[in-house]
Amino acid sequence: MLVEESMENILTVVDERNETYNVLEKGVTGKPGGAYVRNALGMMYYRKFKEHLIPKHLNEKYNLTHSKYEKWMSKYLTLYYEKKRKQSFAKKKASERLRRRIKAKYPHLTTKEINTAVREEMKKPY
Repeated sequence: MLVEESMENILTVVDERNETYNVLEKGVTGKPGGAYVRNALGMMYYRKFKEHLIPKHLNEKYNLTHSKYEKWMSKYLTLYYEKKRKQSFAKKKASERLRRRIKAKYPHLTTKEINTAVREEMKKPY
């Protein structure tokens, strides 16, 4: 138990030293970050970097699930993003309608109380 604890302490000290050295020399911590990548349908998502045995350009499974962006994808991505914008707009419009309805029914409420009531009402599943 004592040996494991001291090894963990040594590893944390070494990690801190490496991080400090990298920040001083390069200006970054040196820890792996991430990037926005496209899936097989062309949609972007954030993927954290991690170590792999096979580089991604040689990995067949990765190449199948992360294809390059092609022209045919733009039509469907445009439709997808339009649908998302419409859903977002409909949600905002519904909350505004609810806010007006609550204000008409309970004119004595403050704006903060109305916002809380709207948030609670919008959380309810239908």
